[in-house]
Amino acid sequence: MHRCALCHSEKNLRACESCDEEVCRDCMTHLEPERFRFHPAPPKLWRKKHFCLNCFEEKVAPDLAHYDEMVEKSEDVTIVSKAFRGQVPCIKRMQEPNQVKDHLDLKEAVAHLKFLAAWEGFDAVVGVENFSTKVRRHGYQHMEWRVVGHFAHLDRRRFRPD
Repeated sequence: MHRCALCHSEKNLRACESCDEEVCRDCMTHLEPERFRFHPAPPKLWRKKHFCLNCFEEKVAPDLAHYDEMVEKSEDVTIVSKAFRGQVPCIKRMQEPNQVKDHLDLKEAVAHLKFLAAWEGFDAVVGVENFSTKVRRHGYQHMEWRVVGHFAHLDRRRFRPD
């Protein structure tokens, strides 16, 4: 007779994909890939979906907390369009542009670029351009968006987007 490794009940058991302990559904946590869709290089452990509560708290939760912190920080990243008239006062600006592509929604593409800027430690994305491509598949069509911009640190005292 098999019992759950955590609560010792005799419910339907499933193995934790990290430690291979047999745990019941109540003692298991599920990690969906949509939860960390903007992460540039998710750890291999995150490719697994089913974790016992102990493995989740010890191995996954600290990294997810850092990821969530970066998502919050990305909301404060300033976007400056390429159509902005005037000089953008930057303390530091990356020379090569960064881009995100293959997004079905423009807002999500911009949010992804903002997240990558926050992940790299920048507080703005300047010279932002967005491009759309019409894609037809099996009689249906939709737009795929690509957003390009330079990560930068703005001089907040001098930047007035009035």
